[in-house]
Amino acid sequence: MTQLLLVTSPRQMLLIAAAIDHGALPPAPHGRVVVLADTVPVPETGPELATSVALAALTRRGARVVSWTATIAPLRPESFVPRRDEQPVWERFLRERWLLTDGRVDLVLADPAHGPGRALARVFPHARLVLLADRLDAWAPARRRLRDGLPERIDSLVAPELLPGLRPHSLDEHGTRTVVVPVRRLVDVVAEVVRLDAPGRPSAHHDAALVLVDAPADLGLHDGDSAGAPTGHDPAALADRLAGLVADEVRGAGLGRAVLVVHPRSTPDQVRRTACTLRAAGVEVTFLDDDVPAEVVVVRDAPRLVVGTASTALVTALALGAHDVRAVGTADVLDALTPYHHPARTGLTVTDRLLSPGADPSASEVVLLLEAVMYVMHPDRVPHLRPATIALLRAEQGTDAEGRPAWRRWIRKRRLERLGLLGATGTGADLEHAADLELVSEHEHAAVPGASSGGRTAAGLGRPGPTRPEHVVASPRITDDPPRRPYRLQLALQRLRARGPDRSGA
Repeated sequence: MTQLLLVTSPRQMLLIAAAIDHGALPPAPHGRVVVLADTVPVPETGPELATSVALAALTRRGARVVSWTATIAPLRPESFVPRRDEQPVWERFLRERWLLTDGRVDLVLADPAHGPGRALARVFPHARLVLLADRLDAWAPARRRLRDGLPERIDSLVAPELLPGLRPHSLDEHGTRTVVVPVRRLVDVVAEVVRLDAPGRPSAHHDAALVLVDAPADLGLHDGDSAGAPTGHDPAALADRLAGLVADEVRGAGLGRAVLVVHPRSTPDQVRRTACTLRAAGVEVTFLDDDVPAEVVVVRDAPRLVVGTASTALVTALALGAHDVRAVGTADVLDALTPYHHPARTGLTVTDRLLSPGADPSASEVVLLLEAVMYVMHPDRVPHLRPATIALLRAEQGTDAEGRPAWRRWIRKRRLERLGLLGATGTGADLEHAADLELVSEHEHAAVPGASSGGRTAAGLGRPGPTRPEHVVASPRITDDPPRRPYRLQLALQRLRARGPDRSGA
């Protein structure tokens, strides 16, 4: 069996190398092949994956490198998917071009439903799949269900241990096995890349702040699937506010330099706003080299501050032992994000609860909150997380500065009402009623994950959190109304009724 490792970011290179060391990937008797795919809209203008220092982590583990981007040029990897009737031709072509054997080919990839992942999953229709949960927005079920027999081909889901007890639930509905890669494996791989990149080089950014410029999709803005910001929220004004909050944090930490880590999908206007705001605050701005991922800088240079909004690299930096990690503007973005089940909500919830100013949660509290949010986002996909939502409502019965329930920052009241977890008034009595709801077991095989008490590099994350039921698996019912007929069927029935009985004698 030959294993194709589809890579679209340096973070995936680090995670795959750590997964190989941990034994999370199946053995590959005929070797591993790294397939590079640049998923930025215009690959020619973005950083080249082939020049990333993180690629050495895979080549040192015996993998050779090919490029999907170069193979299909001038077509774009982000949008190109071969037609179904072209599959045999493409498979023969790739086996010859990439020197693959005639035997079995398996795929390791992050997303089999979009972009290059969808293309290769179609070209190799018999390949078994191992999925990577390298980003927090991939930890909750996707907006659209996997189709075309993809769930049956998935062997496992590999994810890094960003927090003790935190695990993805994106494929729970299919019963897919989840393999968690310990954070120590990731630390070892990053340290190895640092040694290979610049052995003995002195720290260049120790006295600077590392500023992570998020992609608009991570903030729920301009991603093509959602309006991002509803009426009353101007995306430009929101971007200006986020840039101002970043500048305040940098100056508040007493730092005069900031190193910007620009996401490949960040817009020029977004980068310009952040840089200009920092310079206006008297902060010297430099840009990180495209071929160096933020995780490597955190270990190599030990910056005094890492700041951003929703980037998964914030939580990874904390796991790697960064001195000070902060998330700013998360409450504003969460309030603006629409629809509620937008995938960006997963990462924003974690960074807001874990890294926003004044936050001091235990790891189990973060895990409980994220499971509750995932359930409210997709109650039909992860019904076994309903007990976590009830436990959160029991634990978060205080009020915030605006007099709202404490959970209102992350969970919308109307959603709880539709799920039968909260009465119309949202009072404490309703919470007591919610706690007594009968939970009907429907999927005995789907165990409610337990909160871990493992150690963390950040102080306080090992504290015990609120108790939650461990023995109940629930099946929610959002509404008691009868199912509605599809619109076209309703229209056809109305027309038939308007015509009256058929008197043609037929």
